[in-house]
Amino acid sequence: MFFKKRGMSMKKIRVYLASQIFAECWSDYNEKLAQSIEKNFPQVELYAPQRNKAINDKTKCASAEDICQGDFTENLDNDDIVVAVVDGDTPGIGTTLEIGYFSRICEEEIKKYGKTKKRIISLYTDSRECSHTFLDAKNRKLKEFAECQYSYLNLLLVGCLKRYGVMCRTIDEVIKELGKAIALQQHNYEVITSIYEPGLNRWHTIMKDLDTGEYIDGYEQ
Repeated sequence: MFFKKRGMSMKKIRVYLASQIFAECWSDYNEKLAQSIEKNFPQVELYAPQRNKAINDKTKCASAEDICQGDFTENLDNDDIVVAVVDGDTPGIGTTLEIGYFSRICEEEIKKYGKTKKRIISLYTDSRECSHTFLDAKNRKLKEFAECQYSYLNLLLVGCLKRYGVMCRTIDEVIKELGKAIALQQHNYEVITSIYEPGLNRWHTIMKDLDTGEYIDGYEQ
């Protein structure tokens, strides 16, 4: 074994795409969003659950625990940014769980370090919410029984989306905000030691997060 020279290393940015996935209209839209993210930010590592056929190809009948481990333990626990599609009469239950789970991770970082660089960037395109041009007409309709012209999102969910990130109305807005979030993540790590293990053909690296003081232990092929 020998030591690699000390230096600076950039963190790999991990992005999680949370959305409903089982209807064709949803999977097609998610793929459009995923490809837009990958085109604009080829440096990120994007995880879209619908692409994980091991747990989301329903002909394979993955267990509930396998799905939990695949989405939460193997991904959300290690991700930096969540892009969440919250459209629909109500956001998908799975999407809501993913947002709640990641919100807790954000909050734990805030308690530990006083801040978090993790972000939730949500996409909400419902035309009932976005049609502000017709506010007067919509408000007049509120006086009539069962004629509400507005959409509704659970306010606890909205609170998480706003506390730990930003809400967007279009994919273009998502891409813009994602660029900001990635830039925020792109801080340097100091490499403390990096040891080459010839038998395993890999580097065993210990780095220090210069913002938080946290040490990170990992391997690189």
